[in-house]
Amino acid sequence: MLTTCPECRTTFRVVREQLESRCGLVRCGYCRAVFNAYDTLLPEFEAPLSAAVDENPPADIPIDGLPPEAVVEPVVEPTPAEPAAIPEADEEPMPHETHGPEPADDDTFAVLGGEIPRLDAYRPEPDSPLPMLRPDETPDAILLSDLPTRDRIEPERRLWKPVLFGLLSLLLALTLLGQLAYWLRGPIVEWLPEARPTFEQACRNLDCRIPLSRQLEQIKVESSALESDPEQPNRVKLKVDFSNRSQVVQAWPCFILRLSDLRGSSLARRVFWPKDYLPKTKRESAGMAAMSEMEFQLDLDLGGLSAAGYEVKPLYP
Repeated sequence: MLTTCPECRTTFRVVREQLESRCGLVRCGYCRAVFNAYDTLLPEFEAPLSAAVDENPPADIPIDGLPPEAVVEPVVEPTPAEPAAIPEADEEPMPHETHGPEPADDDTFAVLGGEIPRLDAYRPEPDSPLPMLRPDETPDAILLSDLPTRDRIEPERRLWKPVLFGLLSLLLALTLLGQLAYWLRGPIVEWLPEARPTFEQACRNLDCRIPLSRQLEQIKVESSALESDPEQPNRVKLKVDFSNRSQVVQAWPCFILRLSDLRGSSLARRVFWPKDYLPKTKRESAGMAAMSEMEFQLDLDLGGLSAAGYEVKPLYP
């Protein structure tokens, strides 16, 4: 079997069994290029082609038998050179001289006409075709099995590269999704309450907690009252009844109390945190249940302020 290197166009002889064992990959012995021998296989000939022989060889022309006048000297084309300087013409024109042999008379042409051979006898010999490269003269190709291990190209290893890159890309995508789920666990549970048990189980393993929802518009103050104590004029009692109208558990809100005078100007403000109003039976981390209502009562000392009005609002810090 013959194959040709696509880089240097050198023809090699290879063996089918060796090609099949290496998937057709060989290395050129001249330019060291690795190529697939199956792509450049050549048909194998039983015998080398001989040079074409002209059936009508040109006749030998007896040069010695020609008269001296009929011998043609070869013409040598001069190599291109820079043009010589042209001398200036004289004022008087020089007489015209004719170069070359004097024209012969009619008798001379008559004698030469019978002795000059036919012009077709001077046909140039056709170029003989280049001899084909014999199979036994072709250099052996260097198979990959003869090369050191570091020079071999294993197709199996190249096939694993896309698979490995695909697995790494999938792993990175899953890691990114896990990080997003960790940082957005609060909004995800709020948007999808069915996922809360799964996130709670994951947080127990990761030592984290799920932040409670903080929908302030769903916290409503149903009623409030600020009652003074007749026995202690500086002390008042604040009563607040509020509810969670959301469908999910929410964080306990804070409440801000603003005291004002007769003109509506603010006299004092105070913020009450969940730990200030929650009873000991309720845990702040558990949150306020969905669609639930609660009432609390606080004793306050005004410290000599004569408040004419008040306002209670929920807030999330």
